[in-house]
Amino acid sequence: MGQHTHTSDTLPKTEVFKGLSFSDRASSSRVAKDIDEDQILQILDAKSPKKDELIKACNVLGVSASGSIADMINRLEELLLYKNVYPKMFVKLKKAGGGVLHMGCTHGVVYYASPLWWQESARDHGGALLSFKHPPTVYICDIAGRVARHVNNRTQQRFFQPHDGRVCEPTEANISLASAGKLRVHPDWVNNIKMKARLNSEPSTMDSFLQAHPETGTSDRFSFYDRFHQKNQKRPEEKLRSLKIIPELASLINTSEAEQVNR
Repeated sequence: MGQHTHTSDTLPKTEVFKGLSFSDRASSSRVAKDIDEDQILQILDAKSPKKDELIKACNVLGVSASGSIADMINRLEELLLYKNVYPKMFVKLKKAGGGVLHMGCTHGVVYYASPLWWQESARDHGGALLSFKHPPTVYICDIAGRVARHVNNRTQQRFFQPHDGRVCEPTEANISLASAGKLRVHPDWVNNIKMKARLNSEPSTMDSFLQAHPETGTSDRFSFYDRFHQKNQKRPEEKLRSLKIIPELASLINTSEAEQVNR
């Protein structure tokens, strides 16, 4: 990561937390009842998940049940993030390389690259996003909802805001309009990109998560799906992570081209 891009000379690399300890694996083998992915999602989607349910799910899946409720939720969500084995629940981690995670802009410039020890998960995206001196206003990937939840859990719900990185509040009315393809939002900061306006990029003493991005002029941050994976989302509120809702932005970004660059 370039010296003018990163937040410091030491960047987060927390892949080691993907691993399961020997005691964790042993405890999971002693539990007879299986829990499928849908049950895990129901537990995680609950507004106030019960700690005993989280502990049970952790024990079944062979991950640590220590720490706070937020810690357990993070570990459980991580198991759902391994794209190569989705939708099956990942119980034993394969000791295989995960390739390279890289992040770039619409001009093809790569700002971040990191070799992965294990298969890709939201933790890798989170470490990268937290490395930027100026975190991107819009982040687009194929696991956008999970990246938003993971990074917000790591930052006390401060990174992807407002609305957890969705275009607007996940009300029934907004979700209904988005489902019908009729929801449109026109944020002012998109015009700053078109006009190529640049604000003062000198870091201030305020919270870095509250600083406005020098290119867009907003401290809001969004986590969107690329066009190929948007249609695969089953959760209604995830329809509010579509680029189509902001037509001015959708016209600037060609996610199909980015997919070919990745390939």
